[in-house]
Amino acid sequence: MNRELSSARAFKPVRALVVTPGDSQYLDATLEAILSSTVLPDRVSVVDTSADFLLAEVKSDWLDVISVPGATSLGQVIAQIDSIEEPLLWLLHDDSAPAPNCLELLALEMEKGRTIAACGPSQLDFEGVKLLSAGIEATRTGWRMPLNDDIDQGQCDDRSDVLALGTAGLLLDWQKVRAAGGLDPSAGRYGEGLELGRRLHLAGHRVVLVAKARVRHAQESFRGERANPAELRRSRYYNAALAVYWFAVPFIALWALGSGLTRWLGHTVRGQRAQARAQLHAAIAFLTRPGKVVAGRSRIRRARIMARARLAPLELTRAEVRAERKIAKKIELDAARPAPLEPVAAAAVVARRGREKAALAASLVVAGILNLFLTRGVWAHPYGGAWLDLPSRWRDLAEAAFSNWIPSGLGEAGMADPILAILCMFTGPFAAVGISPSKAMAFLFAFLPLISFATAWAGTGVVTRAPWARTVGAFGWMCAPFFLIGMHQGRFAPSLAHALFPLIVWAVAGLVRAHAPHLGFGVNGKGVAGELGRPHTRAFVGILALLVVGAASPILGLSGALVYLVAGIYLLLTHRPGGLIGVLAGVPMLVAISPSLADALGKGHLPTVLLSTAGMPVQTPNVPTWALLAGVPLAGKELLSLLGAALAVLAVIALALPERVVAARISWLCLLAGAAIAVLSVSVQAGIDENYNMVSTWPGPGLTLAWVGLIGAAISTLDYLRRPWRKKPILVLGVALSLVLLIGGLGSGTYFAISPTPDSFQAAPNRQVPATQQGVQDSGTRSKVATLRPTSGAIEVSLLRTNTASLTGRNVLSSLQAPGEGAAAKLRSAVANLASNSGTDVANELADLGVGEVIIPRSVLGSDEVASPSTEQALARNLAEKIDAAKGITRIGSNDLGILWRVRPQSARLKVGDQVVPSGYLSARAKISASPSVRTLKLAERADSGWKASLGGKALEATSAAGLQSFEVPANLGGTLRLSINPIWIWPWRLAYGALVLGALAAAIWPERKEVVTWKLGK
Repeated sequence: MNRELSSARAFKPVRALVVTPGDSQYLDATLEAILSSTVLPDRVSVVDTSADFLLAEVKSDWLDVISVPGATSLGQVIAQIDSIEEPLLWLLHDDSAPAPNCLELLALEMEKGRTIAACGPSQLDFEGVKLLSAGIEATRTGWRMPLNDDIDQGQCDDRSDVLALGTAGLLLDWQKVRAAGGLDPSAGRYGEGLELGRRLHLAGHRVVLVAKARVRHAQESFRGERANPAELRRSRYYNAALAVYWFAVPFIALWALGSGLTRWLGHTVRGQRAQARAQLHAAIAFLTRPGKVVAGRSRIRRARIMARARLAPLELTRAEVRAERKIAKKIELDAARPAPLEPVAAAAVVARRGREKAALAASLVVAGILNLFLTRGVWAHPYGGAWLDLPSRWRDLAEAAFSNWIPSGLGEAGMADPILAILCMFTGPFAAVGISPSKAMAFLFAFLPLISFATAWAGTGVVTRAPWARTVGAFGWMCAPFFLIGMHQGRFAPSLAHALFPLIVWAVAGLVRAHAPHLGFGVNGKGVAGELGRPHTRAFVGILALLVVGAASPILGLSGALVYLVAGIYLLLTHRPGGLIGVLAGVPMLVAISPSLADALGKGHLPTVLLSTAGMPVQTPNVPTWALLAGVPLAGKELLSLLGAALAVLAVIALALPERVVAARISWLCLLAGAAIAVLSVSVQAGIDENYNMVSTWPGPGLTLAWVGLIGAAISTLDYLRRPWRKKPILVLGVALSLVLLIGGLGSGTYFAISPTPDSFQAAPNRQVPATQQGVQDSGTRSKVATLRPTSGAIEVSLLRTNTASLTGRNVLSSLQAPGEGAAAKLRSAVANLASNSGTDVANELADLGVGEVIIPRSVLGSDEVASPSTEQALARNLAEKIDAAKGITRIGSNDLGILWRVRPQSARLKVGDQVVPSGYLSARAKISASPSVRTLKLAERADSGWKASLGGKALEATSAAGLQSFEVPANLGGTLRLSINPIWIWPWRLAYGALVLGALAAAIWPERKEVVTWKLGK
């Protein structure tokens, strides 16, 4: 029976239902709290959900024990126990102890309102201090408002009607609740309170918070062994699917799928495997049980008598929840901050940071000015040397970058250089605002010295925080002789790899938490304040840098991937976060370069692809090994080896230092590995240069790796020698060595800044073909320009698809492999007939090859005013006279580019009979009308088994004519022509490549809390 209150009033019979997973540590406290209530329930039922029914032996005259094994929510418990006869049902968890007057206040409130179906108390933590819940405040999709661990000060006492209530301490008018469908077993323990509250509102009832009633709730279901993050996430998906209109349920399913995969990926790459599995399991559990959603919506439909609009005033907007969660995040971050240093040490750290920022700003100004002078010769348009341009249209670049066909003069089978894919992604935003890929590439090339300085500054922070040492190291990296020599020779790819490689060092160091800290000296000893930053974000920035470095220089990319792998294995073995990131870091880079490596392996040129870089092969005179290892791979520049020699001396000293032994050994490992790669590079053939000399691969990538070790060991030595407590001779030695390094670095940079750019690589006009022909090259005809250079006994001929020689027109193996002879023989025959004026139909021969214009460059012809031309000039003028006499070839003028002729009839890359078919850079898609006769589809490309064509959905039979690709078009067949060269594996590779890049980019910009450490080192 109920106890009577002072008012002598009695309440309706109440049944208390306490749900517990066996004999928990909080159960006794909860039952004692029930016995201490000012109003006792008429019946107390303890529901044991454990499998072994541990409470079976409990005997009591005031409570009964019920076993419901396997139940995970109150809805499932009530669905399995006997019918409830009492009009009021009081729900309690085993870890929710009510205040003495809790039931009394709830029952009083229930009697006041005839429409009240549920009322509940405020929930405090088990100590009764912090306010955990004052009713459920949530958006329609179940995003809840946090209370930010507020101390209970009665701030919510004025609340009454709320959207929903938690089930801990919830008092239900069971007849009304049962009429509305009862508790939903599918909502789960985390979502049944919200689902019930919404359904009761739609059934015309009220859900009321009795704020002055209190329940102390330990919330064990949110932590420890009882926590189930997968069920928590599933219940949110479920409630969202019930709350929205029927036509929005598929969008909730898509949201669950996308959110589950995104969160799974985010947690996986950060090494949080348990959280990753929970997110994926939540999405799968929701998506694979659509029947539960249908049943839940049916339950709401049967109970509803009110419009959904009734819930709108009680629901929150996402903006309100977002603002409150920002406050909660700030509170969490403030609580996680480490104890501050003592004031003296803290002031010293702040001062050091200020000096570091000032040094960086001043150094960037000097580096920027030096950069302008270093690249002043190529600002207009780089030309010559190893430099190759890009197509004028971004779409052409995108088509060639991910293809296994090289659009050279006549085309050749082979994978595009991996750097083209990187340049395609880089130049895309520029192309969107009207800047051509070539200009964007030249812009990037012009700022590589400054970029290398900035990345080196970040990389040196791994070893030291001393501004002077970091400045010396950054200038040493920026002014490395081999880097500046490569810049002056137009070597874009190895220069880009050198500029970005320090980011890999910076990222790996962040992943293993090995960043150099700030030192502050206080009254009680030495303290450390280190900002590790965002290690996972840094790791993914490094993965993106590794992708670019690997595409520019495969051997450097593989070296960086190996560093990541070793770091990842170390983290896994030591059970530290980030290990999986390190192990998988090289996957995007390997996917990017694997087709090129497989192609090279099949052709027997794997060492060349590993050690070569994109661009024209350039002859470099051999130098002594000591000069090469000193970073000067060009004869006549040996004086520049001062910088490398000074770095080597400091690196040797680093081996003898008592501190940072591991760092010194790692630096020397990089140094030795890089030196071995550099020495090996000069013995591997890269191809034939423009003078038909066989040249070796550029040793720059190996020297880049060696320079990492040199600079790392050197600045570690400088940091050790220049610490304030060292004796004066040691300090003087440190200053002297620092000055030698700085003079060597700036001296190297100044030498290249004031020396003229070599004639082989300089700014030049950005076209080698007439502007009219450039428009034809970019149009659907895709005709080519034949450039003729007569020499004694031969005529050099090159076919240009773009306005200049393009990086898409070759790969690193182009000079080492012999292309098919058939098409080349046809080209030689056409040029021979043109030069001999034999009377053959040379115009049609050139048209079959796709040649639209012929040009003899002005550099070969010389000036028209020269009275006595050289032998070469005489040969060129004689050739011009013979071309004038050829049938079907018309001179269209002479200008600064040379003498120009146009080929008649009109030439095109793709023809059906005499009809020109619009074509793309490599593929084609166009409408072709049917014809009563059999026709031939002619393609001005070298014949290859990879070419596929279909017309109207029917595959065309491939044929070959004089080494050129063609197809037979049957009579009366028309429709859409589709032409491509891509094998079946190319699209899966493209999709995998794109997915990995987007995933790494998303992970790099994913918000991550900054890690800060502060600790004492002692005296």
